[in-house]
Amino acid sequence: GVQEIQGVVKVQHAHVEEKLLVDIRASVLVGRLMTSLMPHMFSDVGATIQDTAAMSKAELDFRMEAKNQEMARARIQEAGLDITVPAVIPEYVTKRVLAMEFVKGVKITEYAAAESSTAKRKEVMAKLIDFYGFTLHGPIFNCDPHPGNILVDKETGRLCVLDWGQVR
Repeated sequence: GVQEIQGVVKVQHAHVEEKLLVDIRASVLVGRLMTSLMPHMFSDVGATIQDTAAMSKAELDFRMEAKNQEMARARIQEAGLDITVPAVIPEYVTKRVLAMEFVKGVKITEYAAAESSTAKRKEVMAKLIDFYGFTLHGPIFNCDPHPGNILVDKETGRLCVLDWGQVR
């Protein structure tokens, strides 16, 4: 039989890749200018721009993001952390489309503002610290863990981490 699941589809906007390449070229030019004008202050800016450009280009391929997300999901489960990483729906993943299971939650900043219980907020904060500790010292580092990519289930307090496009 057919199994029905609630899912989310992330679709890359048209022309994102070409706009990113223009931004990268502009950054390279600005970096060269900064290095030539003030080499003592900006000696490593070229390497930083190259590294950022490589990560940004990799983030354009949602197949890579799906692979990173599944690896993060497995490692976080193995570590026993109380954190959800949505399961990828592989038959609906292409270079510009990423499908995954729907996870109920609100942005962590919205949760913090709305939750009146200090104890519950502290529990969520402890889970967030566990996540950051795991990513800093574990097998996969999420380079984009801003509040829009971290959800909290208001009923359970469980964290959900989204966006695995930029990882180390």
